[in-house]
Amino acid sequence: MLNVQLKHHINGHLIQLHLHSEHPKIYAIAGVSGMGKTTLLNMIAGLRTPEEGYIQLGGRTLLDTKQRCNLLPQARNVGYLFQDYQLFPHMTVLQNINFMHPDLTHVETLCRALKIEHLKHMYPERCSGGEKQRIALARALSQKPDLLLLDEPFSSLDDETKEESIQLIKFIYDLWQIPIIFVTHSKYEATQLADEVIRISS
Repeated sequence: MLNVQLKHHINGHLIQLHLHSEHPKIYAIAGVSGMGKTTLLNMIAGLRTPEEGYIQLGGRTLLDTKQRCNLLPQARNVGYLFQDYQLFPHMTVLQNINFMHPDLTHVETLCRALKIEHLKHMYPERCSGGEKQRIALARALSQKPDLLLLDEPFSSLDDETKEESIQLIKFIYDLWQIPIIFVTHSKYEATQLADEVIRISS
């Protein structure tokens, strides 16, 4: 179960997000740049505190501003794929993935599922954009999250790689059966992947 209620002022306007579902879904938060879409993901992840907010995930309360409840990011069990992936250049692919979780058996399973086993001992600079996305996704999933957040996950990919990545996210959703929230400015990406589209406007 996922219940998200957020209100926050940014750039002179109020942004609001209302999600409620008893079963996992893929949500797209759509809208033009500068409307606060990434800010909403950061609030869900615990990286920023909203003016008003309530988040419940799988029976746990992650945030309740009225009750002064605000779990730290590491206590929320939320996976986050950042727009620029934020891979550590001085670490190998395997070290990047293990940075979040030391469970090597789970990491090996992820690498097989995401087809990046052959990259484990390489460094990120030698990997393509699509490969970097899979590595960052493996790191986000390494902690076995209850929710996955994706910030503009397809923005830096060419058309062919983008189509492969859309299918990859669908595969992850079917395999893990956890809710996914992704940010996009693309109507195509939203309609291709999301069960529900939330449009952010001023």
